[in-house]
Amino acid sequence: MGWSPVQQDFHCCFCKCSLKNATVTLGCIEMIASIVQLAWFTLCLVEFDDIDYYCWFGERHLSWLLVGHRDLVDVIDININIALVSQAAVLAICCFLLLFGVYIEKPVFMIPYLMICQLGIFVLVLGTIAIGVNKLLVDLVSGLIIILGGFALMVIALYLCLIKYSYYRKLSEKPRRSMAHIRVRRRPENTAV
Repeated sequence: MGWSPVQQDFHCCFCKCSLKNATVTLGCIEMIASIVQLAWFTLCLVEFDDIDYYCWFGERHLSWLLVGHRDLVDVIDININIALVSQAAVLAICCFLLLFGVYIEKPVFMIPYLMICQLGIFVLVLGTIAIGVNKLLVDLVSGLIIILGGFALMVIALYLCLIKYSYYRKLSEKPRRSMAHIRVRRRPENTAV
């Protein structure tokens, strides 16, 4: 995972906080958000009869596609909720591993989060292109808004991922730098007299 050089004396934003503090803060925020998302969509699965009111704010998000096919809409809604619960659980576990890796200063625990982060950015790009082009063909203004909004989210996500990745690289390069200064002394060989 060497796609960016180690950022020496790099601060995450204008507040000049350290990479470690920024990584911990962002990891905590994402962990709390993923736990809230996990609870929310688990509630949607448990209270599936009232899914319109709990999860989609009183409006069926797929009903306009499948008018008259209530059973098919329910199956699609259940599958979407299961996927969202799974995604939130994986993200919560990866955020926990990120925070644990930062706490014990072992970069190997940060790798699952960084991989999920890169995958999320890739999905964001693909989703922005697919939805933006689809809307662009129907309505020029809404298509451009979706593409520009997705691009802005991608830039923010890349920057936040770069902060965590920079701390990962700082930790992974740390043992190499400290080991370079150690000299190995050889013992003089015992000579037989």
